[in-house]
Amino acid sequence: MAPGIELFGLTISEPMTTATDYLVTVVGMWLGTRLLRSGSAFGSSAQLWGVGLLMAGLAAFLGGTSHGFATYLGDSAGFLTWKVTVYSIGLSAYFALAGAIAGASLGVATRRRFHELNIVAFLTYGIWMINHGGFIYVILYYISAMIAIAAFNGNACLRARKPGPRWIIAGVIATLAGAAIQRSRFTLHVHFNHNDLYHLVQVVALCLFYRGVVLSTARQAQARGAMTA
Repeated sequence: MAPGIELFGLTISEPMTTATDYLVTVVGMWLGTRLLRSGSAFGSSAQLWGVGLLMAGLAAFLGGTSHGFATYLGDSAGFLTWKVTVYSIGLSAYFALAGAIAGASLGVATRRRFHELNIVAFLTYGIWMINHGGFIYVILYYISAMIAIAAFNGNACLRARKPGPRWIIAGVIATLAGAAIQRSRFTLHVHFNHNDLYHLVQVVALCLFYRGVVLSTARQAQARGAMTA
């Protein structure tokens, strides 16, 4: 654990981890809000992705607070904060995958089945995490959702040469790389550990997802406009 610092009379236990978590918060909230505001033009896929990015931002804020201000939270508040964090991460994965399903070129019935499977997976995760707190379970669920998102967008790449799905797949690759870094516990400096590097990679992943969703849903909107013209 990195040494703490004193700032404005407050002791921050893991300053760089807290700062990089809060950076993820700002980026996730900003990009998520932009997608939600553009939802009327881009459709439900963008809205679902927007909520997913907002949840990622919320999870990062709670995670950063847990890392930086654990001494002030106490056991009960710290436990509650961590529980909300893991469920926020789960919701982020759920809504991102829901957005990928909504944007996939599938029949209505097939899309509905995938949405149902997504709901079942999230409920299973939610029930499991009631009595488990290990971050490894969070990563396993999140990675599973990312692999599914890559599969839907890989299918879109095979169907047509579209840039949006490629950006989203790049976001998945960045996310998996970040998870590998987090689990490796690779440390560059006493004030810059594996969590800090993971958060920076996560910022890149969020930006890649945002770009991919904007390109994908803009093309969908253009296609719908051409069909109704």
